[in-house]
Amino acid sequence: MKNRCYLESNIAYKNYGGRGIKVCDEWLDSFISFYNWAINNGYRNDLTIDRINNNENYYPKNCKWSTYVEQSNNRRDTVYIELDGETKNISEWSKITGISHSIIWQRYHKSNTKTKEELFKPAKKYIKIVYNNEEKTLPQLSRETGIGLETLRWRYNQGYREEELTKPVLHRKSGDTA
Repeated sequence: MKNRCYLESNIAYKNYGGRGIKVCDEWLDSFISFYNWAINNGYRNDLTIDRINNNENYYPKNCKWSTYVEQSNNRRDTVYIELDGETKNISEWSKITGISHSIIWQRYHKSNTKTKEELFKPAKKYIKIVYNNEEKTLPQLSRETGIGLETLRWRYNQGYREEELTKPVLHRKSGDTA
């Protein structure tokens, strides 16, 4: 807490001290005061100190002990989505719908309308092929072979299969004739 707020070399300083977040004098000047507050307010080794209002300082009425999951839901960049009167963050919606966090996040940030149908439509299924006796998706095959995903997708849609799908692209030199 002190390092984040006062030590400029701390990696988290920019999000705490750099934003003007401080530790109250009571805790800053007396560890025993902080210790007593912690013990009387539910401290456990598996919890972390969390500010209730992220724009306010560390002081007794603005702090609580939270799990890492609870604390991650209390970040400045946590996006909450309200649909049909129900408000949840993207991680919570992801668990409920089974759609990955990143897909919901992309849909939320890239679309103009934020409807339930749009955000939670099933993710597109990846084309799966057998390559070297293993089932692969086209993105996996692209990463393994270095062939661009769009090239693989085009080839697949043209009917290329197996070794045709992953043949290296031959580039013609200037002046070559077909």
